[in-house]
Amino acid sequence: MGLPVQNICNSAFRNKNITGVVIPDSVTSIGNSAFAYCSSLTSVVIPDRATLPNLHPQNNYCTL
Repeated sequence: MGLPVQNICNSAFRNKNITGVVIPDSVTSIGNSAFAYCSSLTSVVIPDRATLPNLHPQNNYCTL
């Protein structure tokens, strides 16, 4: 196995046809527009310790 994921970059899932995401506990930050234009996204599970200043529907163009 590789190293644990710590950050999700800006626009990481932009325009992807995904329906759900489980963010691992190792993630501590999620970048701007990480889920932008993911119109099929219906579920996101985020650990309590993640810092999410930019994970707001207005910045990600989706409703969580």
